[in-house]
Amino acid sequence: MKESFETEVAPNGAKRFTFTLKGKQRDIPAPVVAGSSAQSRMPRGPVESGGPSSRRVEAYFDWALEQKLMETGFCERGYFEIERIISPYGGEVRGECREGAF
Repeated sequence: MKESFETEVAPNGAKRFTFTLKGKQRDIPAPVVAGSSAQSRMPRGPVESGGPSSRRVEAYFDWALEQKLMETGFCERGYFEIERIISPYGGEVRGECREGAF
């Protein structure tokens, strides 16, 4: 998986970011609930809109984005999405932080 996290602070103090995650569908692990058995993993299946694999990709993408925001401390008060694109091979989210830089 290739990951990128780009940030921007506008002259008015608005903090924006673009998070991108790219890879092959097989690179995306199935999410596991803490303390659960392997049986609780989401099933692998053909990639269809809204199917198990697309939900798995989106769940992994959301987890990776939250980890990156925690790791960097960017958007400490949350964010709202400007644009979201998810595919079987990753995705991209553009967002703006709820707090400004000033």
